[in-house]
Amino acid sequence: MNTDLLGLVESNYLDVAIMILVICSGFLVKKFWTQGRLDTAWRTLILSAALVVVYTIIMITTHELHETYWAKCFVSYTAATSLYELIIKKIQKYGK
Repeated sequence: MNTDLLGLVESNYLDVAIMILVICSGFLVKKFWTQGRLDTAWRTLILSAALVVVYTIIMITTHELHETYWAKCFVSYTAATSLYELIIKKIQKYGK
């Protein structure tokens, strides 16, 4: 069993589109949604959930929604937030 990230994507455990939506939500929240009492993580959750709902509606209308979609969605969200916290955040810090 292949457990690296590329292996998970190739074996259809991860949805790359959802991962991109979640990671981009983190960038968009930091750039445009800086006001308010909510923590950045909560704002990212709200924005990424809204974008994934739109993506899911598109998947439903094109009849490409499979029975494993919700599990794949959860795993993709978890992997994307972990990837953002562990790698991308540190790259941004060194880039400044």
